[in-house]
Amino acid sequence: MTPPAPPRHRHYHMQQRRSRTFASPLPSQPLPYRRLLWVALVIAGIGGCRPPSPDPPADSQRATTSSAAADPIEVPPEVTTTTATPPAATSAEAAPDPDEAPPPLPEDDGMTPPDIPPAVPRTSPTITIIGPTTTAGPHPTKAKAILTRIEEIAGHNFAQWCAEAGVTYPPQAVLMRAFKKERAFEIWAGDSGDHLERIATLPICAADFAPGPKLREGDGKTPEGVYHPEPLYWSRYDFMWMKLLPEAIDDYGASGDGSAFRLCVEYPTRQDRDRAAGIGNKNPGSAICLHGNCVSAGCLSFTNRDFVAVFAFAMHHRKAKYGALQLHIFPFRFEDHPDLAAEAARAAASGDAQRLGAAAITAEWEALRTLDERFRAQPSL
Repeated sequence: MTPPAPPRHRHYHMQQRRSRTFASPLPSQPLPYRRLLWVALVIAGIGGCRPPSPDPPADSQRATTSSAAADPIEVPPEVTTTTATPPAATSAEAAPDPDEAPPPLPEDDGMTPPDIPPAVPRTSPTITIIGPTTTAGPHPTKAKAILTRIEEIAGHNFAQWCAEAGVTYPPQAVLMRAFKKERAFEIWAGDSGDHLERIATLPICAADFAPGPKLREGDGKTPEGVYHPEPLYWSRYDFMWMKLLPEAIDDYGASGDGSAFRLCVEYPTRQDRDRAAGIGNKNPGSAICLHGNCVSAGCLSFTNRDFVAVFAFAMHHRKAKYGALQLHIFPFRFEDHPDLAAEAARAAASGDAQRLGAAAITAEWEALRTLDERFRAQPSL
């Protein structure tokens, strides 16, 4: 005969009773009544399936270089070639995700002054493309393969630039400087971080060239300050793609056809968010990148030939030894514009910059001018 089960402790029965009730503000309410109460609230429009999501923290509105940008995004296998036509207007800047379509910009937002100078004359020879043709095999899509192909077709240009500057190629240390009003982009490099030489000055093909900070999403502005570009790969948008082939590198990109790569900065930084919040803008924008195809609503965009140079030098920078790659974005060349107060007054004459004020812009430019003067006096990391 099976012996009878020992009597259970009274706490067992208390636990069983609790399991038949919801953990709620009414813990003693039995299950059927609690469910009826919940249904009544839903019907009355008071309840719901889940509580409303709180506003995301400011840090979630930006892509940081310490997360996705630090380790390149793994690229899916080779994709089927598709044909796409260039969009009428597009950008990599206006959405929090670099791969999300931005909203269209107004035709005239009053942010661009009429006295934009012509594109800067290039001080480096036009990049010549040699090497693989259409028989070279599949287009590279992985990080290492993309850099290898760039070196095959254009590395001889970069080696010559370095040789003329007395720097070994590939260099160990790299720093980049952009000047918005002059549309100029400088690549500095060296055998160590103790001394850098200017390797090339390239024209910026598309960006916001008007001096002044970026203050909100969709304003089309290019930010100013110190940033740290990191590589990102793959995109669903045409302007992130190019064919790394001599006969096709100048063609406008088509999604899924060729190679997709870019450099993205950590905008907005805390300073950028605080600046925008100070004038009531909760979203300062995001997804500021450097890329090819000469199209922008806030990014720094180049011709495809020039961007392969920017990308290659960025990838050769030894981050583990010299820290993250630095990109200095200036409103203009300070030595040509000594009266910062007058320049700031012009920058603050329209748009969101009016609420920011000329005094705040002048203060930020003073800090950037100090950084510029220190670097020109001793170009180093």
